[in-house]
Amino acid sequence: MKLDGYEELIKEMLLELRNYLISQGAKPQVAEDVIQDVFVKVLEMELILPPEQLRPYMYRMVQTKYIDTYRRQRHWQQLLEKYLIPEYQQLTPAEVSPREVQLGQALEQLSITNRQLLRWRYLDKKSITQIAVQLQIPQAAVKMRLYRLRHKLKKIMGDEINE
Repeated sequence: MKLDGYEELIKEMLLELRNYLISQGAKPQVAEDVIQDVFVKVLEMELILPPEQLRPYMYRMVQTKYIDTYRRQRHWQQLLEKYLIPEYQQLTPAEVSPREVQLGQALEQLSITNRQLLRWRYLDKKSITQIAVQLQIPQAAVKMRLYRLRHKLKKIMGDEINE
């Protein structure tokens, strides 16, 4: 099989998969991120599948990656809702685990600007595009800032948590 044709086949399938994810309720930006990750992964694989096996394999990869992305976003949203909303200070110690206290302290170490960015993305559910327009910066810069913030929180906390 000619590799150029194989790459074109993959690209066509990924467009089909992007539309599939959107039809299943994924936001277009999330669908594009998932598709990009899958595309890179498929191209990096040394395995070349015949077309009749490639489509089901890619559907499984896209579904798995989307579920992982959804769970990661939901996890971060739950944590940030708990700590970026002012009422979290009123929680009694019995309601807060040591891990949650640690996250709250880590969030307090962030600048007001960084906390605001997290609030817009995860509490106000603003899209990357909306944040980029508001900050007058490229969408890629917003994505990178959020990525760096998540990793900064991990570093402050001293270990790996689910992204």
